Amino acid sequence: MRIILTFLLLTLKIHLSICCECPSTNEESVKRTFEKAEIIVIGHAVRNMNYNVEVRKSWDNRSQGFDFLFKVDSVLKGDTTIKEIIVTQLLSDGCSRRFDFGEPMILSGTSITKFVNRTPKRPKLNEGEIPPTETPPPPPGYASGPTLFLYNSKQEEADYWNELAKNNTVISSSLCTSYYVNSEAGAYFLK
Repeated sequence: MRIILTFLLLTLKIHLSICCECPSTNEESVKRTFEKAEIIVIGHAVRNMNYNVEVRKSWDNRSQGFDFLFKVDSVLKGDTTIKEIIVTQLLSDGCSRRFDFGEPMILSGTSITKFVNRTPKRPKLNEGEIPPTETPPPPPGYASGPTLFLYNSKQEEADYWNELAKNNTVISSSLCTSYYVNSEAGAYFLK
């Protein structure tokens, strides 16, 4: 039993380390970020924008969040009139970052203007029936230009994000595209 438990823990550790591996941040990588990103801003998270109202309230009570409204203090690249950005981590592929409200952060990203639900239809099963196993699990979400494709969502969630994107700048962010202002990586952006 110990051998099995040790194997499972080691497998989990390896899986977690592979799931979220951000490239190192140095002067050269920050230059590439400035070249590739449409938007780079400094600001802080202020409230949750999660599709699920209960999740939104729960995270607001903690003054933390994953999908949130970001108050822009200054723009390093992009539209200098932007005052707020809605940030989603639907694309984070395991690299989500929990944001503390009020913590100064640097975000980089590209605008997402359309959300498309591509969650496969599941067959209707009778009570006690087991779903077929030959169907592979859905892939994680991915973006193609300004469109984000969702594979593990309800249509209502895609509709919610599309409604937000009509009148707001929405970007996808993650652990790999957000930086603490007072960090070594932040210093490269502020040079």
